[in-house]
Amino acid sequence: DGIWFQTNQAKGLSKNTLANYEYSLKNNILPFLGGYKISRITPNVIRQWVFELKDSKGMIDSSIKVNSGVLNIILNSAVEERIIFQVLVAKQANQIQQLEEQIRNLNAQLNERG
Repeated sequence: DGIWFQTNQAKGLSKNTLANYEYSLKNNILPFLGGYKISRITPNVIRQWVFELKDSKGMIDSSIKVNSGVLNIILNSAVEERIIFQVLVAKQANQIQQLEEQIRNLNAQLNERG
């Protein structure tokens, strides 16, 4: 998270705003989402996180909105920095390799029969 804060500080955010973001990240986002790989953070995971904030922490809607905004900024930064794109491309490349292997196996089986 240090690099993210440095990057956003360079974008002209005030120290107070960054302190609020850091509090949100350390106290409300990372405890629930910190164990997830970025490629595994799905809309369903986000819904579970919001439920956790409401149910376990008793957070009010306006505070949830603030925390969701911080998470949105972080995820958008990841997209801008192509982190999410790189993860998705790697995932697709792996799927393509698996499909190619299946095709090779099917061709080998067909050649053995024919």
